[in-house]
Amino acid sequence: MMKKRSVHVMFPVRVAPQYNAHSPRINKTVLQTMLKTTTHNIIHNNLKAAVTTTFDDIFTLLQQHYGHLPWWPAGTEYEMMVGAILTQNTNWKNVEKALANLAGKLTPQQILATPVDTLAQLIRSSGYYNQKATKHHHLSAIPCFAG
Repeated sequence: MMKKRSVHVMFPVRVAPQYNAHSPRINKTVLQTMLKTTTHNIIHNNLKAAVTTTFDDIFTLLQQHYGHLPWWPAGTEYEMMVGAILTQNTNWKNVEKALANLAGKLTPQQILATPVDTLAQLIRSSGYYNQKATKHHHLSAIPCFAG
């Protein structure tokens, strides 16, 4: 017998989905309670008729309502991953300082060409700079980035 697991969502409500092989399902009553707290009646009314709803259904409705929302300020997937490493255990202002120091050096080839010690000093403002510099070198060495 499969145990029910709770999933934390951005609402202050705990959801206990029923899992199947491919997609989690959310109880209709719990979903309606969640959506009422958001005050987005259009989305609430669209989901109200559903007996159970998948996360994909919710995502689709939210995307239709709000459109595409850029969630990360990066020009490429590589820049997004560099930013994700830099932001671990620090705030975004410190990441911005580190990214400013890396300006013009934000390609895998340039990161690999920069010694780890030098790279660590460039990203010092992001904290844990020695570990993050090593992680950036490892990320940059992945064949799809290293070219």
